[in-house]
Amino acid sequence: MRETDTAAARNGVALAEARPAQTLLTRLESLDSRRVPEIVLPRGWQPWPECLGRLHQAGYLPGWPPHVHTHTARIDDGCHRSIECDRCGSEGPHGIHPYQRGPSLRVLVRCINCNSAREV
Repeated sequence: MRETDTAAARNGVALAEARPAQTLLTRLESLDSRRVPEIVLPRGWQPWPECLGRLHQAGYLPGWPPHVHTHTARIDDGCHRSIECDRCGSEGPHGIHPYQRGPSLRVLVRCINCNSAREV
């Protein structure tokens, strides 16, 4: 092994040790993106079963990912409960439904009056 290769290897190790959380997150994201293609939900309110089916098809599971703090989840929950539904005009309270796949998070707001949903 040449001297420059050894120095580059040491610098790579030092760089990885300096940013372990970022390196881990990058590895998780790359593994995650290779397994299942990313989905794009349509904008606006859509039928709940349609939104839910797309998330399940893409490998998303119900719940908050482990890296989301409980206080963050509560704030997110409180902010989106009173969004006005474009389909029926209801201003809530709506149900908040988080879905996670590795580090990826998708949050759906579900109207309790007309059973439609949108991603926030």
